[in-house]
Amino acid sequence: MKFRFCRTTCSILILPFACTLHFLLVTASAQNVFAQGETPEFDTSLSYYPDLAAPDHLYVIDRKDMDGLDEYIMIITLQGNLAQVKPRIYITHPKSTFIWLDYLKENYGITTEERTDAMALLDQFKDEIDGYILADWNTPSFNTATSMAGIRNGIVVTPGLENKVKDLGLEMILDAREMEPVAVFDDFKDEFNNELLFTADKFIIEMRDYVIAARGMIYHEDDDFEGSYFDEDAVYDWVQKDSPQIGWGGVAKPAEFDLINDATRKGLFVNPANWVKNLSVLGGIKKTSLKQNQEEATIETIETPEEAHYVTFLSSDGDNYSFVLKGLVDEGKFLDSPLAGTFPMNWTIPATMIDMAPSALDALYNQFASENDFFVVGGTGAGYMHPTNYPYLEEHLTYTNEYMGRSNLSYVGILDPNEIGTPEFIEAASVYAAQPHIKGGYYVYPSEENLGRIIFVDNKPFVANRETLGFSMKKADIIDMAERINKHAKNPEDTGAYTLINFGILTHDLEDAKLLVDFLEPHVKVVNMDEFFQQINKNVDLDFEAENDGIDPYASPRVHIPRNNQQIAIPAEFSWLNFTDADHYDLIIYSDDFEVFKNINGIEGTSYTVDGLSGSTRYYWRVRATVGDHVTSWSDTRSFTTLEENTASSSDEINKPYEFALKGNYPNPFNPTTQIEFTIAETSNVTLEVFNIQGQRVATLLDENKSAGVHTASFDASALSTGLYLYRLKAGSYTDVRKMILIK
Repeated sequence: MKFRFCRTTCSILILPFACTLHFLLVTASAQNVFAQGETPEFDTSLSYYPDLAAPDHLYVIDRKDMDGLDEYIMIITLQGNLAQVKPRIYITHPKSTFIWLDYLKENYGITTEERTDAMALLDQFKDEIDGYILADWNTPSFNTATSMAGIRNGIVVTPGLENKVKDLGLEMILDAREMEPVAVFDDFKDEFNNELLFTADKFIIEMRDYVIAARGMIYHEDDDFEGSYFDEDAVYDWVQKDSPQIGWGGVAKPAEFDLINDATRKGLFVNPANWVKNLSVLGGIKKTSLKQNQEEATIETIETPEEAHYVTFLSSDGDNYSFVLKGLVDEGKFLDSPLAGTFPMNWTIPATMIDMAPSALDALYNQFASENDFFVVGGTGAGYMHPTNYPYLEEHLTYTNEYMGRSNLSYVGILDPNEIGTPEFIEAASVYAAQPHIKGGYYVYPSEENLGRIIFVDNKPFVANRETLGFSMKKADIIDMAERINKHAKNPEDTGAYTLINFGILTHDLEDAKLLVDFLEPHVKVVNMDEFFQQINKNVDLDFEAENDGIDPYASPRVHIPRNNQQIAIPAEFSWLNFTDADHYDLIIYSDDFEVFKNINGIEGTSYTVDGLSGSTRYYWRVRATVGDHVTSWSDTRSFTTLEENTASSSDEINKPYEFALKGNYPNPFNPTTQIEFTIAETSNVTLEVFNIQGQRVATLLDENKSAGVHTASFDASALSTGLYLYRLKAGSYTDVRKMILIK
C-alpha cells in the first residue's frame, strides 16, 4: 500500500515500512516542538490537493454573457485546461464570485480584463489546447468527457456548438458518447490523478474546471443508462488511501449516511463541492498560514461569575465548499446579514480551505468577520468521514492538525455513528486529542440521553450539542428553546450549565438565532466556542456531574395524534405518550398565525377531545407534563388541518399523511422491543432494515408493498447486545436513516 508521505517526503521507491517510520518521526517531532512552546514551522507539503499555479492576470467573463449551457460547458472546461499551466479565465455570477474576484484584485495584485464573447475567448486560447471532446450534457458521456479532457488537453463540446468550434479550426479528439465509463477507467486509469476522486451528477456543470486542472476522474453511477457503472472495488483500490472524494452525488446512494459510510470504509473522506465555481483559480493562490481576528481565550483571561449558563452557536454544513463559498456571504442571511457581529457566532468551514481557496479564507477572516465571529472546522477533519471506522485516522489527523495550525482553527467535529462516551468514540477522540492544534471537539446529533454531554479525553473536552435549531421550527419553538435554556443549570461546575446549539443554516438564518438570544435571561452568556470550551476547562467538575448530570430528568411528553401535517375530523382527538409519572398535562392549540386558540390545563390521562375548531383550518399543538413540583418543557410542536365541517370521510382519508416520513421509534432507548413508526404518501415498495454500527444488516423488518398511511413495525432485539443501532427506511425514491439505542 502506498502512502501520501512517500510521494511528498520520500522517494517513490521507498517501501511502506519506511513511510510508516517517517510518519512516526514527523508526529513525534511536532509534539516535541509544541511541548517546548516554540512557534511551529508549518509543513505545506502535507497537502491532499494538486499544486496548481497562481494566477497573475485573468480574463473575466460573466455566465450571463454565454449563450446557454453549451458555451458555459465549453468555457468552464477551457478554464480547467488552461489552469494546468496557469489560470487565465475567471467566471462571474452569482454575487459571491465577484466578492472573491474583488478580493484577489485588491489584496493579491491580480489584474483582469473583461470578456463578453465566449467564442472569441476560445479563439484567443485555441492554440493551447489539442481539440474538443464531444458529449451530451446530462448523460454519462458528460462525465466521461470531463475526465478525458484533463488528460487529453481538450475542451468539452456539445453537438449544438460543434460547428462553431470547428470553424475556429479545432478538431475532435474523441466522441465520449461512444465510450463506456467502465472502459475509460480500465484503459486510462494510469493517466488520471489517483490522489483524489471526484463524484458529480451528470447535470452539474460547476467544479469541472477543478476536475480537469487536477487531471481527475469522475466516478459516477446512473440507473438510467446501460454501461454507466464502474467496478466499485477496482476504483477504490486504485485511489490512493486517505484521499479526498470531492463532490456530492453522482454515486447512486442518496442517503448521506450511506455515502459517508461507504467512503469511510474505503479509506476516503468527502469534500462536498459540486456547485463551486473557479476552484482552479482559487486553488492556485498560496498562503502558508492565516490568523483569525479574535484573541485566544485562556483560563487565565476569562472571567466566570458565580451563576452563569454558557451558550454557543455552531453553524451546520461548514464542510460544504458549495455553501461556504456562496451562501455564507451572498444571501444576506449570514456573514453578510445586518445582524452579523451583533452576538457571538461560530461558523464551520473546511479545514482544507487554506489549500483549496486560501484567498477566500483570507477574506472571511479579514473582510467579513467581526470580533464576534469565530471559525471552527466543519466535518471531522480534512473532510467528512466517520472517525471510528476510518482505517487511516492517525495519518489523516496529522494532515488535519497541520491544516488547522495553518488556518488558526482549534475545534473540530466528530460526526460518527458511535455516540459520544462510547469506547469507540473515546478511542477515536484520543487520536484527535493527541494533535497539538486541536483544543477540543464537538459532537452533533446525539441521542436524547447524551444531549449536552461533556467528556474529557486526555484533558481535552468533547461536547455534544444540547439543542438544535433545525427543521420545521417556528418562532414559537425558538422561544420555547430559550425558555428551556433559561431553566438549565447555573453553576459553572455543572456540565448542565453549558449548551451547544447546532444551528441549521439550511432552514434558519441569523434572525432566528437573534430571536433566541433576545429571549435569554441575563445570566445566560452567549460566547464563542473558544471561551465556551475554556470555561469548561476552567470550571467543570466531573465529580459534580455524578450528582447532577445536567440533563433534565423529566422528559417532555411525545405528541402522537394528530401527526404532523395530518388531516383530522372535528371534534379533534389528541393523544400523547407519557415518559414520566405525570400528575396532569397542559395542552395548547395555536391558530395558523401562532395566536393561542385554546389553552387546556390540568388534563388527567394522555388523551383529550377538543371541539369548537373551525373547518378547513391549519392549527398547531403541543403538550407538557407536571410531575410533582416540576413542570416539563413543552413537547415538539406539530401541525394539523381540520376537514370541512360535516364532511363524511373514511378513516383512511382522515389519516392520510402528506409526505413520506420516518417518524422514529418509541421507546428509545429500549429493551428489548421498540415500535418504529413511518408514513407513506402513496403505495410503494417499502424496506425497513436495521444495521449495527459496523454497517452490517442485523434485521430486515419489512420488504413489501405498503399503502398510503401511517404504519408501525416492531423490532425485537432480544438476540442483540447493548449498543447503538441504525434503521433505514426506503420507500420509492425516499430514504431516511435514524438511530436507536438498545440498553439491556
